[in-house]
Amino acid sequence: MLGSSISTEDRTILVEALAVLLRERSNAHRLAIEIAAARGERGPDISDYGVLDILRLSRAIAPDGSNIPEDLAVLRLTRQKRTVANGRRTDAASIGN
Repeated sequence: MLGSSISTEDRTILVEALAVLLRERSNAHRLAIEIAAARGERGPDISDYGVLDILRLSRAIAPDGSNIPEDLAVLRLTRQKRTVANGRRTDAASIGN
């Protein structure tokens, strides 16, 4: 995806930065859910926070090509989220992998 022009060290830095972004976005999502619940409203969708894109990008640029340990709460939320693709229900965490 990003080509071989990015060094392993740079990839590591990018993955670490994405991990921080993932943590911030998941915390923002949790806070928004708490606020919505306090108001008796439905909470926002996890996809509104770009979490799936962050996870996908992290996996794509990992220096060793392995999966990155994700925030377990985010992973649980993305696995629970279902989306319709090609007329059937598909796990959102697996879309685009």
